[in-house]
Amino acid sequence: MLDAPLDGRQACNLCGLCLYGCDRGSIYASDLELPALTRRPNFAYRPGHLVRAVEADGAGHRLRVETRGGAVTVTAPRVVLAAGTIATTGLALARLGLFDQPVRLLSNPAAAAAFLVPRLVGSDRPAGGLGLGQVFYRAGDAAGVLYGADTLPLDMLAGRLPVGRPFALRMARALAPALLLATCYRPGAQSRNTLTVSRADNATRLSIRGERTAEATASLTADLSRLGRALRRAGALALPGSTALLEPGADAHYAGTLPMGGGGPAATSADGALARVPGLYIADGAALPTLPATHPTLTIMANADRIGRALARRARSGEASR
Repeated sequence: MLDAPLDGRQACNLCGLCLYGCDRGSIYASDLELPALTRRPNFAYRPGHLVRAVEADGAGHRLRVETRGGAVTVTAPRVVLAAGTIATTGLALARLGLFDQPVRLLSNPAAAAAFLVPRLVGSDRPAGGLGLGQVFYRAGDAAGVLYGADTLPLDMLAGRLPVGRPFALRMARALAPALLLATCYRPGAQSRNTLTVSRADNATRLSIRGERTAEATASLTADLSRLGRALRRAGALALPGSTALLEPGADAHYAGTLPMGGGGPAATSADGALARVPGLYIADGAALPTLPATHPTLTIMANADRIGRALARRARSGEASR
């Protein structure tokens, strides 16, 4: 988040629209790297390309790609997949021929709750604010973020109030300046999800099954109670009926399907190389062997950077084929 202009990006003006998309470039996003990358002679950006499959092509790989102008193929001796855990896993399992063989998909069991600051009830909504999380907290193995509710859509609050919708919207408008919304995440080890790739009629299908474990339910309930006691000491009260234990998949943190250091046919090495497929590397959350309760974005970015640097070193030393 910028508090001063930088490289063509504008400083945050506290408009509160963070979760709707920042048109000022104040919030970091990976596409902001494109202008600098496109100035490099060995970089090409091809938007509008959808990779449908990664196939063998001699000693390298052939990518079947859909574009706006039709289907094309791209060949390369080495391919790095970083399409997001689910898409990457689908491509990798199909390349391995591991159809109808479920792999474990890690996610963070999650919950959310609202807390009221009585002294702020009825106060004016701030003229501006930050729509992203304001405070990160950790409680044992759990972690989460506190958001100010004044920059969130009112229907998110109104939908959980035990009154009719018209009155709930008016109540939410009055309560928003006094509300805090808290998320709570548990480690991925407490999730129970599988991802399976199947093939029928020459088409690939990806399916996910998930459930919230009893362990996760008990842990999240205890974590939110612990958080409630801490916030009560700070002057905030838990809002009755606001606690929600989210269904699997609602947290959007996915990992572990192609784990580094794993022992199965879908495992990857420490440098992201996919077992049984030389020259195919995994550089997103799919390669993480564990998923702590903290947000994984920076960990995924750091690991991808590490894998890229390792490949570059090998290329310079003539060991890229290993």
